[in-house]
Amino acid sequence: LAQGIKLHVAIHPTLCMPVYEQGESSLVTAFRWKNSVIPQVLSRPTFWLFLLLHLLVRSLYMMGYILEADDEFSILFISWDDMKVISGMTTFFEVFYTVQCFTRYTKIYANSRELLSVCLDFCMALRLHLGGTSMPHVRLASRYCMASVLFFFCDIGDGGMTEEDWSELLNLGLATLQERSQLADVAQGLKTVKHVKSVIMLQWCADVTCCGHEIAERHGKVPSGNRVAMLSMLHRCRSLQSQVADNLDLPVPFAYFHVLNMMIVINLFLWAYGFGVANSAIATPVFFFSEVIFMGMAELAADLLDPFGTDDVDFPVREWMYQFIRMNSLLLEMETTLPHWTKNKADDAFVLDMRSFLSKEVPLSIPGPGDDW
Repeated sequence: LAQGIKLHVAIHPTLCMPVYEQGESSLVTAFRWKNSVIPQVLSRPTFWLFLLLHLLVRSLYMMGYILEADDEFSILFISWDDMKVISGMTTFFEVFYTVQCFTRYTKIYANSRELLSVCLDFCMALRLHLGGTSMPHVRLASRYCMASVLFFFCDIGDGGMTEEDWSELLNLGLATLQERSQLADVAQGLKTVKHVKSVIMLQWCADVTCCGHEIAERHGKVPSGNRVAMLSMLHRCRSLQSQVADNLDLPVPFAYFHVLNMMIVINLFLWAYGFGVANSAIATPVFFFSEVIFMGMAELAADLLDPFGTDDVDFPVREWMYQFIRMNSLLLEMETTLPHWTKNKADDAFVLDMRSFLSKEVPLSIPGPGDDW
């Protein structure tokens, strides 16, 4: 009826989120290059375009070609009071956009982790209630539940399910060639429907769970109402998958994104000129770092929009899957016979200890600050 799940799974964690010390010095953190957005910013042609524009304006100003920029009534003059307006508006729009992206990012993270937790709870409940009467049903339902989660995370990643993903699932024993063929036939007729494979796997899991419950109920090992609780966990799995997919399909509207980028371009253009004609020896370094900050915020927000990729801020899904499969396999296949005492002996020992405790007069005093706890 079902194949056992191997504990020595072939999947290994390859992508991990960067680890850092929150108590680290601000100076050390500020000049940290690895796992930051600075390499992404410096790889953008737009960054160097604005920097070259600034250097060109700066060179012309220093050589005396545009000295009229110092004249308040000249057409080349730029007022920093006017610049403050557009810079303030751009800063507000960009910070608001980044906050919205991060809020969406944390929500997707919470739903993804809860999805794995609910699936783990489901497998634990299967083993607890049905393991004594129908272990094959427990293994098969657990395999379908885990396969549904893996199918879902593979589908929402870049490129969807690949041949490599299928080979890995087949090697793990989480899917069979016959099941792959059936899923392909169904998906072929529902090309416009997303995440079909994960939904079908949950449906198969529910069918097997009901069959296992019927056997357990005939043996009187489980109450009939327990089936509803088990199926509600599968419904919750499907709901969480839908929430993650819906959040990914609903980014910040393009109109807002377009206005924000237009404001950033105009702001950087004015900064490139304004700092170029400034009477300051550090105008170029100030412009450089201002451009890095502004474009870095935009790059960070773009990375947060899709957390299922290969960026440093993306979720370590492969590590999650590795831990998820190992934990589920351990709970399903480990021996639960306690080595030194049986359940009845443990109950008897607990009753004796409680009677001995209640027969004594124990002062209910709370130790003071100087007392030995």
